[in-house]
Amino acid sequence: MRLIAEDGSREWLSLSTYAARLTPEDWEEVVWPSAEGGQKLYAHWVQTWVRKLGPTLLLITCHDRQGPLKSVRYWGSTVLDLEAQTLVDILAIRWEVETFFECEKDLLGSDHYQVMTAKAILRFWTLTACLLCFLDEQRAEMDLPRATCGDARRLIQDEHRSNLLNWLEARFREGFTVEQVRSQLALSSCSSARLIESY
Repeated sequence: MRLIAEDGSREWLSLSTYAARLTPEDWEEVVWPSAEGGQKLYAHWVQTWVRKLGPTLLLITCHDRQGPLKSVRYWGSTVLDLEAQTLVDILAIRWEVETFFECEKDLLGSDHYQVMTAKAILRFWTLTACLLCFLDEQRAEMDLPRATCGDARRLIQDEHRSNLLNWLEARFREGFTVEQVRSQLALSSCSSARLIESY
């Protein structure tokens, strides 16, 4: 980032170096809005020039202004005339959007799909919403503090793998051959494929 002193001299320094210079009085209390009622943070903002971004309103946040570098985060905006709390409000909305898409990619592999029509998009997002709702309900039933939808998905996958192994063991104990088991699995796979195609 670039700082311009009162005498017109210019200084280039890293964000971490600038943050290390800040005193407790340089931070302002803000609230990061959330469904749980908001979280108190401290913010410092300055208009500067950032390489590859150009004119930037730089917002630095932390949880403890006495030791800010332990939890410091840097945010940049090209809208230069915002107050700290206004920028935090905007960032909170953007953060929800970004984490939602990251969750979609991580949990559901949404980045592996390509849909081109309005009907396909509607179907895709309907299925996605149903799956997320299901995972969220499973997460709530886990009765674990800080459990995530990812934890719920892993628990369900582990259960399904165990069910498959138990089913295979039972078939082989009954005297089924590998070909017979493969045939049953193929029939199950075809039924699933037909169900997807019919949707």
